[in-house]
Amino acid sequence: MSKSTSGPPFGLPRSSLSIQLLFGLLLSILALGHAVSAAAAVMRKAPYLIYSGYDTQMKVIWQLGATANCTIDWGPDTLYSSGSVQTSEYGSSHQHSYTITNLVPSSKYYYRVSVGTEKYFGSFRAAPPSGTNLANLIVYGDSRTNTGAHDQVADGIISTYLADSTFQSAVVSVGDLTYNGDLETYWDVELFATGFPHIQTMLATMPFQSAMGNHEGAGVLFTKYLPYPFVAGRYWSFDYGPAHFVIVDQYTSYAPGSAQLAWIEDDLDTTTRPWKFIVLHDPGWSAGGHPNNTSVQSYIQPLCEKYGVRVLFAGHNHYYARAVVNGVQHVTTGGGGAPLYTPTPSYPNVVATSMSYHFCKVEIDSNVFHLTALNTSGQLIDSFTVVGPAFDITPPQVTLVRPNGGEVFLSGHEDTLRWIASDDVGIRYVNLYYSIDGGLTFPYTIATKEPNDSAYAWTVPETLSDSCVVKIVAYDTSHNGSEAVSDSLFRIIYVADVNPVPQIASFGLLQNSPNPFNPVTYIEFVLDKSARAHVRIYDVSGKVLRTLVNETLSAGKHRALWDGRDDSGRIMASGVYVCRLEAEGKSAVRKMVLLK
Repeated sequence: MSKSTSGPPFGLPRSSLSIQLLFGLLLSILALGHAVSAAAAVMRKAPYLIYSGYDTQMKVIWQLGATANCTIDWGPDTLYSSGSVQTSEYGSSHQHSYTITNLVPSSKYYYRVSVGTEKYFGSFRAAPPSGTNLANLIVYGDSRTNTGAHDQVADGIISTYLADSTFQSAVVSVGDLTYNGDLETYWDVELFATGFPHIQTMLATMPFQSAMGNHEGAGVLFTKYLPYPFVAGRYWSFDYGPAHFVIVDQYTSYAPGSAQLAWIEDDLDTTTRPWKFIVLHDPGWSAGGHPNNTSVQSYIQPLCEKYGVRVLFAGHNHYYARAVVNGVQHVTTGGGGAPLYTPTPSYPNVVATSMSYHFCKVEIDSNVFHLTALNTSGQLIDSFTVVGPAFDITPPQVTLVRPNGGEVFLSGHEDTLRWIASDDVGIRYVNLYYSIDGGLTFPYTIATKEPNDSAYAWTVPETLSDSCVVKIVAYDTSHNGSEAVSDSLFRIIYVADVNPVPQIASFGLLQNSPNPFNPVTYIEFVLDKSARAHVRIYDVSGKVLRTLVNETLSAGKHRALWDGRDDSGRIMASGVYVCRLEAEGKSAVRKMVLLK
């Protein structure tokens, strides 16, 4: 979207231009003085978090005032026992970052960044797993200029998650993070301001997920300090539990025929998450100040209606407003710290307004979305509920049928086990596992069937004896297209056994679950005594792809998670992979299948 060369800078209303220019001049003087002190300080931008969309990872970023090595430690408590890594700076301005991996979704972690004798502390909750139907988040924006007001908003957000830990989740911002995003000093004194403890704490304890606003200027520093995995320009998307967020870059073309608009449509069409949201800066329907954005009305609104986007978040106008257009809730949440505007409630489709600094609490529970907007005094300024399509994660029933009827069992000779799916509308694939003398082995994967093609069969090899165990697992994808990626989305439908699968009592490696999997799977293993254990993932050629465990563990059962990525973060292709457990000279191996 092009910017006007004749109007006020950054698209400000003309009525507020003189005030803004005077304020901007004063801020520049203050920023210059702050820059000197910040450059001399050990930590120029204290550690903060961003989330790239993987529920097993979190990225920590910070910036020093001079060249120095740092150490980051992390763990499930303040012993920081999970890992310790030394970092060195990158780029030309003393930035550091580290992506913490192998996290357990929804679990809380603590981290500590040390530089010399100085230590900086933070915590976060890993994102919820894709199979969950619950998620809470915070949404707000336009936090620039009045850092004191922004600090009050951050105080309200922190108080929210201290009262309810499920809100220590993620912050989604609609942009305008600084008054002049092309100048480093504004980032120092506004978004990353020292001396404002609530902002610092919020950024250190919740990943900050932001669209770009017009005040971010050319976007060079926006992408420097917030290096999200952009598709192109500054647009991208991420999943958070049952939610999918599409971040629109309104300063790269999204007109018909543009690459961005084509990507937005494809992304909305292919996501498997049941709740879809659009996040951008300049609203299509709001309550005055800046005019309604006709490009959002013409290009984005039709996609919302077509692909079931029920809520769109925007800012740009410095107040709270909500408009409803053909079932789509357009939320303007621009009260994060910028000078407030007076909303006009009579604007088209507007149903609620508030001239206040505020933030929005978002709660998703199955097919119910609820938003609560609160001002900095904790007072309710608006709330609404959206009921979406049924979000049922109960797997379909599968009925086993023998060719000759009677009791289902396996004999020592070749036989055919047949079954049908009595409710097969959403089954994408069915796996059959078999076992002799212990843990379940590499499965037979039944060919993918189309809906209503419910006949399945498996020929039992002659080599199987009466002691084997068969397990049939149905993976359900009927519910909003969600893949089966966790135990909550599949279950054992039938077990035909003479001797049940014995539990591993000493050293051993259990079969990963689920298997096949996409994108994550859990790996359980047992140590017979305390030892340094290694759990590694190999490809079929024997190349080490990922080290999941490399530490001393106590005797007993342990669990690791693999997210289908190698040690460098690359996503692995569909195929067979090998998991190997090693400890005290012993080893165990399991095969597993990544299926996309």
